Amino acid sequence: MNRPKEAVTPVGMELLMFYPCPHSGHKVPVLAPLQPATVRCDLCGGQFSVVPVDAKSVRFFKAMMAGGPGGIDGDYIG
Repeated sequence: MNRPKEAVTPVGMELLMFYPCPHSGHKVPVLAPLQPATVRCDLCGGQFSVVPVDAKSVRFFKAMMAGGPGGIDGDYIG
């Protein structure tokens, strides 16, 4: 495997959710909203409301990934 000498590891993570724009059908990326929110489609500019995600689920995924480092490819650093 060809590895850069100074590769850095992640120090944090976020969950990215995709919501379909009701105007254009484009999948709009949103950092896991924990409360109801209004977002703007980056393709058509239309605004729409999104349903929040469960905060417990977000905490679970972050804990399982140790905040990011748990997702590192062990073969890459091993």
